[in-house]
Amino acid sequence: MLAGRRLRPGTRAQCALAGAGAARAAARRARPAAAAVARHRAGSPGAAADRHRRGLPRGAARRTPARRPGAAAAPPARSGRPAACAGATAAGRRRPGAVVRHPPRARPDAAGRPGLSMTGTSWRGLRALAAPARLPWLLALLLALALLGPAQPLRVRIDLLVHDLVSTLASARLPGQATDPADGTEGPVIIAIDDASLQALGPWPWPRTLHAELIDTLRRAGVQAIGYGVMFAEPSRQPEDDLRLAAAMRAQGRVVLPVLPLRDGSGRPQGVLEPLPLLAASAAALGHAEAPIDADGRIRGLALQAGSGLQRWEALPLALQRVAATGSGGGGGSPGSRLTEPPPEPDPTLPWWRHDLRLLPDRPARLHEISAIDLLGDPARAGALLGRSVWVGVTATGIDPALPTPGRAGQVDLLSTVQWQARVQAALEQGTLVRPLGGLWLWLLTLLPLLGMLLRPLPASPALALGWLLLPCAAATLLLTTQALWLPVGTLACAGALALLLERLMALQGARRGLREERELALATLQVLGEAVISLDGQGRIVQLNARARQWLGADAAPGRALAPLLRMPALDRRILLQALDDSRHQTAPLTPDLPLRLARDPGQADRPLLASIQPLPAPRDDQLVLVLTDLSEVMSARRQIEHDRRHDRLTGLPERRLFIEQLTQQLGAGPAGPDASGSSAPAPRLALLFIDIDRFARIGDHLGHAQADEVLLRLARRLQDGCHRSELLARWGGDQFVMLLRQACDPDAALARARELLELVSPDIEVGGLALGLGASIGVACAPRDGRDADTLLMRARTAMGRAKAAGGHRVAGGGTDPAPPPDPRQLGLETRLRQAIEQDEFVLHYQLQFALDDGRPVGAEALLRWPREDGLWLPGRFIGLIDEGGMTVALGERVIAQAIAQLRRWREAGLAPVPVSVNISPRQCLDTRLPELVAERLAQEQVPAALLKIEITESAAMHDPQHLRGLLERLRAMGVQIALDDFGTGYSSLAHLRDMPVDQIKIDPGFVGSMEQHAGSRAIVEATIALAHGLKVPVVAEGVESARQLELLRELGCDQVQGFLLAHPLPPDALAAILAKRLRADAPSPHISRCSPALSPPRIT
Repeated sequence: MLAGRRLRPGTRAQCALAGAGAARAAARRARPAAAAVARHRAGSPGAAADRHRRGLPRGAARRTPARRPGAAAAPPARSGRPAACAGATAAGRRRPGAVVRHPPRARPDAAGRPGLSMTGTSWRGLRALAAPARLPWLLALLLALALLGPAQPLRVRIDLLVHDLVSTLASARLPGQATDPADGTEGPVIIAIDDASLQALGPWPWPRTLHAELIDTLRRAGVQAIGYGVMFAEPSRQPEDDLRLAAAMRAQGRVVLPVLPLRDGSGRPQGVLEPLPLLAASAAALGHAEAPIDADGRIRGLALQAGSGLQRWEALPLALQRVAATGSGGGGGSPGSRLTEPPPEPDPTLPWWRHDLRLLPDRPARLHEISAIDLLGDPARAGALLGRSVWVGVTATGIDPALPTPGRAGQVDLLSTVQWQARVQAALEQGTLVRPLGGLWLWLLTLLPLLGMLLRPLPASPALALGWLLLPCAAATLLLTTQALWLPVGTLACAGALALLLERLMALQGARRGLREERELALATLQVLGEAVISLDGQGRIVQLNARARQWLGADAAPGRALAPLLRMPALDRRILLQALDDSRHQTAPLTPDLPLRLARDPGQADRPLLASIQPLPAPRDDQLVLVLTDLSEVMSARRQIEHDRRHDRLTGLPERRLFIEQLTQQLGAGPAGPDASGSSAPAPRLALLFIDIDRFARIGDHLGHAQADEVLLRLARRLQDGCHRSELLARWGGDQFVMLLRQACDPDAALARARELLELVSPDIEVGGLALGLGASIGVACAPRDGRDADTLLMRARTAMGRAKAAGGHRVAGGGTDPAPPPDPRQLGLETRLRQAIEQDEFVLHYQLQFALDDGRPVGAEALLRWPREDGLWLPGRFIGLIDEGGMTVALGERVIAQAIAQLRRWREAGLAPVPVSVNISPRQCLDTRLPELVAERLAQEQVPAALLKIEITESAAMHDPQHLRGLLERLRAMGVQIALDDFGTGYSSLAHLRDMPVDQIKIDPGFVGSMEQHAGSRAIVEATIALAHGLKVPVVAEGVESARQLELLRELGCDQVQGFLLAHPLPPDALAAILAKRLRADAPSPHISRCSPALSPPRIT
């Protein structure tokens, strides 16, 4: 430690800063001890202050362990072993002002006994906490509480180890850490009283005149401040030497001297060692030079403030830094302005206390040293000290003990006291001193993560627990590397490691128990399996087998017996199985013979079909095999039953349609007769086919229910089956229809006679549910080869004949040859499929036929007419609209027509034309579609077309189909602005009342009446009445189908409003119509056939 002059034997003053032997002896004697004595008097001022520091109320019991008077308190996060001459505190001693937490008193129960009142919910909560899955974390929490309480010295050691580890692993520089001043241009400088200086200037202690000379030299060099690490506690032999040193210190004005605590033989503080009053008064400031040793023997930090009783001093490096910065000193040790924590209230009874403990970083700065002899012998070297802080102290061997301090990368540096103090000042200047957080922070950091894991929902993965525990550790590392704050996480790390280890052990124990249970379950399952399982060794001997294998192989089957003699199989099957066993020993994949094997049963029983499966075992038992034998008896029986059910009717048990067709085709020779071996045509087989349909059978199901109908059908099938001959085949075709094949050669008359016999068989009543039901049947007969040579033709002819019999009143027989039906045209089905594809691919196009006003001939509208482009030209709707209706494609086609017409209106508007309203016809099925208004509104909004340009045409018959529904639909369309036209007026049966209530904007006269006006007066009268009726309803009239000038004149005479027909304009493609509209609108000209007779607009080629 700091060196002082030698003391005479028997002197009362003790040099706490010199003497290597005394320092080592004191360090050996120092050991952790807990001071716990009660204050002698509860009412003393010291007791009151002690209660205040502990947070106890006035009058609280004095049973709290108190610090012995004169015992120094340990820092909150470490236990101190006193350094020789530095005075560390004993482990386990509390710092003054520490708060003591007392457990709450137990409340008395209802009987007055002390205890805790636990409700049922509380007990359930405790039982939940005591669940086996939470036990590791409960033990971890108890361990943490023990380390935070009784085992505090152990916790301090653990925290120190964790701090060293984290500091070593933290690679980032601390805030404000500068580059190491290896070149000696920055940081404090040490003037070392080393071995060379002692050899040149004399042994230690030096005369104080020499110290004065050294201070004068530094003053002349212009140093900023001097920290003098020598203790001048006793007067010099020559009083003028003390005066000379004091004068030098006053001349320099910025010299800081040390203060040290005095300790007895057991390490307890007994007082304070201070400089001589003369020298203390001459110094700029005093600072304590205590360096507490941690429990592991290292010195990691110091208290920025310490004191004795009412006196307080800054740490010596902090005092030097303040003096260097301000140029003024407190002399008496007033607290420095650089402290980050407010000092505590001084306790006059404490011989030594510490405050605001700080730790040195793991990356200490390198310091520049100059030997004292070099500085005194060559004053020119002092030029490099201008404006810098200087430390003067002993570094020679044998005087000051080496202080173990943290070095780089976890190493330990042995420093002298002056080197330690200079390193602390360098850390102060760089702002890298680490502030440990203790007290409430320590408890929260340790207990909250453990409580969180204890109360977490179950189950939780180990990764979640590890991450939850690593989060505080990561936070501690982050605070250490970025904010120079240290959160002790050693207790949390130990408790968490214990919990994770226990969880792992419990998981392994559970897995071991689970494997044991699974093994037992597997063995039990093996014994009750329906398959025979046999384990074989490399020589084919049985290792293990289950009960089913022992049952099949016989009582002689046992472990150790060879398998081959036990196999009661045919020779071929035994050879196949043994060969498969040999082959499987040379591979790793399972092996299964292709064919089922047969195992003999008891005499009189059929062989048991078996499926063998062989599985080689992996290493180290790769010479062993597992043979599994599966009984296929039930599988084969079920397969036969499934095949029977697939080809037979479930209700009646009769062959079903596919099986009957196969039999019929087989009887017909798989189609038309071909040539025989001689080249001539073989005679076609002669047979007959009867198609039977039960008359009015649906009424039975409607009145009695399906169950009774099935019962009737089952009884009827049994009648027919009982009446079949051996050469006949009866099958159920479906529903209430049956078919019968007469396989014997017979002529049509014999087939008809047999059909009449079946009618007589069906006729008797069947009693079901207390009712006697009389049945009849219609039977169609087709004979081969007269009615056909293949199954499809015969079936079609027989069914057609049955239809004729049913149409004639039923319960009769009709032959297929009397009125053969025309063969079906497969092209119709292909055309229907092609129409469906055309709708999906938008192949249909619209042509538009103009409508003209009869008074001035101007175009006032156009009707959209559907066309289908084909290879042979445009198809009109008459060629395909029937198939559209039958195929249910009307609604889909109508939606596409509406969309196409609205899109064309948009294109005309974009081309700069003023399009006329376009009429679109909708079918009766579309009139029933409630989505029609939404579809029209969506398309109009999408194309941005005014609703007034669209006109919906409905036929009169569609309007009368459901007037109330249609009226609501049309009102919704009109509300949007869409016009409504009533098409083909005069062809339906509408009443005037319905016409009056129907929201229409236009009535169109059917072309049939317009075309026959010239020849029939009745047609003219109908047209005239229609016009008058429409005008009476204030609705305009359009006459369709105008094809002659005479018709046009008659319509003008009758007062018709608008006309449409081939005389005026043919349906045209959109582009052609656009050109005509543009020309006529520019010329402002009427239709040529209304103003004058000229050729009408020609249409494209239409087929």
